[in-house]
Amino acid sequence: MSWVTGVKSDTLIIPKHAWLTFYVIIMGMGTIQVGWGIMGNAQTSLILNKQFGWTKDETKLNDTILSVSGLVGVMVGSMFGGPVIVGGRRRAIFIMSAFMALGVGLTMIFNMWAIAIGRFITGCAGGIY
Repeated sequence: MSWVTGVKSDTLIIPKHAWLTFYVIIMGMGTIQVGWGIMGNAQTSLILNKQFGWTKDETKLNDTILSVSGLVGVMVGSMFGGPVIVGGRRRAIFIMSAFMALGVGLTMIFNMWAIAIGRFITGCAGGIY
């Protein structure tokens, strides 16, 4: 019997509610982070256009770069998710959290390329899940 799902006692399986709840919360965090990697630029586009002073053509290009960088990060992170999890789920969660912190930190720098790289790293962190 798995240590996550429960303990077998004769014919009755007693679930470990604390472990199951913890597992569901952690998996929910991964889902939220993938969503953040995909949609993180939706409402900020108009603000970035004003702050950076982009023309209409620059706006299309730069918005596309910022939007796609998160998706590409999710794809790259999902390719490396399996090998990372082989080292242990807890270790994978710590690695993902470190990547997420680094990515979010980079998105706070007032530079379009730093934001794009930060969104890529944030997407990688979400893709590890």
